[in-house]
Amino acid sequence: MADLLVAEGLALALPDFSRRPLLGAAPRVAILRGVSFALGRGEVLGIVGGSGSGKTTLGRCLLRLLEPTGGRVVFDGVDVTHLPEPALGPFRRRAGMVFQDPLSALNPRHTVRRLLLGPVRLHGLPEARAAEALDMVGLPEALMDRYPHEISGGQRQRVGIARAVALRPDFLLCDEVVSGLDLSSQAQVLNLLGGLARELGLALAFISHDLGVVRHLCSRVLVLEGGVVAEEGAVAELFERPRSQATRALLDAIALPDPDQVW
Repeated sequence: MADLLVAEGLALALPDFSRRPLLGAAPRVAILRGVSFALGRGEVLGIVGGSGSGKTTLGRCLLRLLEPTGGRVVFDGVDVTHLPEPALGPFRRRAGMVFQDPLSALNPRHTVRRLLLGPVRLHGLPEARAAEALDMVGLPEALMDRYPHEISGGQRQRVGIARAVALRPDFLLCDEVVSGLDLSSQAQVLNLLGGLARELGLALAFISHDLGVVRHLCSRVLVLEGGVVAEEGAVAELFERPRSQATRALLDAIALPDPDQVW
């Protein structure tokens, strides 16, 4: 499997304004400390870790929403780490993101139609892509003229996914996209993402703090702790033989049934 996305020694340090002195610049705090991995076409990778582990920051560096202070990001053979914004157009079309909270990620003043047509028009693609994307995520065309507050949370998340896949990206980053949904909606969105990854040949990175969700969707897992890779491996191997304390802590946090044998 050819690597589509490669991260090499990614590092990021950000100012800590809470400790800024009266005079002078705020001290910088290291968020990422040399993260390396590769993601192939059609592969689904889980990026997991506890709060403050750096997983969301890593995702934003991969998409160049944040510019790393060290290391590099190579996408389909092109180093995009320090490309100026005007030169990032082709990368922006081929790499999409689905955010955690669709209600804040979707403009409440825009209808679903306008939300889907915006990126399609921006990149000069056929407007039919909008309706096709809505159909791909299993939503009826009747939703086109509704506003985000007029549809359910699961439907809003599907609209967010449709907006991303309307551009036919090669890489899709999903950041905690099911954490705010009920169990039924979670299962629907996870099955949808898995199906889209297979159908479109997407390289999919799925950020989560929940290894139970990752086990359902992903084939490989990257465990972050304190901005470094604590462990990486196949899902089955990681569940059976966790090597790091960070992984064991995440496994212990999974809610598993404990049936009463007498009952």
